[in-house]
Amino acid sequence: MADIPKDLNELFQSKEILNKDNKYLTRVLLENLCLENIPNPETQHRAVIRGLTINTILMQRQLDNLNYKATILQIMVILIAIITLIIAIL
Repeated sequence: MADIPKDLNELFQSKEILNKDNKYLTRVLLENLCLENIPNPETQHRAVIRGLTINTILMQRQLDNLNYKATILQIMVILIAIITLIIAIL
């Protein structure tokens, strides 16, 4: 896995951040944004916005995964109901 860049501007400007895996994004949060020393309080908003953006990406991926699993479960329940109905008729 590639090292986390010290300057995240390129990742965000090129939108490459959207294609990174969850482990990488978590590492960026923990190793870069959470520990970044920001001497100028007027520029702290950038780190906060980047952290929120990464958290939003991770949350959307989690929701997509849960939605996929719920759809599979729903199909299985419908199939079981159909099989039960067929058995009851026979």
